[in-house]
Amino acid sequence: MSVAALSAADDAARTSDAPRPDAGVEVRLERLSKSFGSVTAVDNVNLTIPAGAFVTLLGPSGSGKTTTLNLIAGFLAPDAGNIAFDGRPVASVPPHRRNIGMVFQSYALFPHMTVFDNVAYPLRMRNRLAREALTIRVGESLELVGLTKLEARYPRQLSGGQQQRVAMARALVSRPRLLLMDEPLGALDKKLRERLQGEIKDIHRRIGSTFVYVTHDQTEALTMSDLVVVMRDSRIVQVGSPRSVYEAPVDAFVADFLGGANLLPGEVMANERDAYAVRIANGRMISVPQTGASHAPGSKVLVFIRPEDVKISHSEEMVGNVVTTAAVVREVLFLGESFKVTAMVGPHPVVLRAPRVQAEGIEIGGHVMLAWPPERSRALAAPTGSVSP
Repeated sequence: MSVAALSAADDAARTSDAPRPDAGVEVRLERLSKSFGSVTAVDNVNLTIPAGAFVTLLGPSGSGKTTTLNLIAGFLAPDAGNIAFDGRPVASVPPHRRNIGMVFQSYALFPHMTVFDNVAYPLRMRNRLAREALTIRVGESLELVGLTKLEARYPRQLSGGQQQRVAMARALVSRPRLLLMDEPLGALDKKLRERLQGEIKDIHRRIGSTFVYVTHDQTEALTMSDLVVVMRDSRIVQVGSPRSVYEAPVDAFVADFLGGANLLPGEVMANERDAYAVRIANGRMISVPQTGASHAPGSKVLVFIRPEDVKISHSEEMVGNVVTTAAVVREVLFLGESFKVTAMVGPHPVVLRAPRVQAEGIEIGGHVMLAWPPERSRALAAPTGSVSP
């Protein structure tokens, strides 16, 4: 088949909205471990990444997410465990033979090369393509990231967002079945980062490769991912869809790390059908669904509620099936479209977002009623040494 015919076939596949079923690779990690001297960076990690999925490794610095990515890439060798692509062990396969693309946080562009030559570099190193075929392939990658008119520029002549796109095009030019990205948007401003999040997700949808993305930014993980892998202290804490890890965290760390969690200390006083009766700091008894891990009477728990689920009122009466408790306003911050209100339930703060209309009349030191649907709360095990209600 001619180069033109191959290009036409690729165009047809690329313009289809449905990902190609064979485009992505399944990645399986089994009992994976890696240490650097006395420091354990990855500890007995087990994870299956479905073919064609967009999976984000999320966690604070030192959680093991970048080391896990480098083990998948082959830049590091595991001390123990297995790595398999589509069931084929690859732990001993060098990086250049794994058919992966890599986007680094620093972009790692060659300053003395044009955009075209930066993107063409992997093809020249790995393949022996004819000049026409190489030109076509580079052009396709630049078109995919929206840089078709900048082939002759040098990295110093590009904005940060454009440099990030060049790095993406270079990673995609070899048509990898697996694309690995290590905090590629970390150096960009908030507005540009949000725009590129959408563009990266759109590229994933169009090409269908498996994407593994490392970040400590909760918004990126929730916005872009099919699956979120939350890591802490070299281990995986929770794996699930963005909505499931946000709404149903397995512990207080996940709840708090994913942003904006209210964690009210309490004590389980009784089990009542499908709910716990929990006494919180101000002596109020509240109802919390029996979901997740079970808690016996007498257990210390943290009652988890997201700020967007808490409503505020100046009245003692709340309408509907809600949990209510009295609170004292400590802080009111104007955010533009809403107010961030911090109210104290006993000695413990509860944060909520109040629309401007609802926030009228709220004053620091004022007494208010807080309310939330009971089904939007969870009882999480209180860490050892946490404050009692």
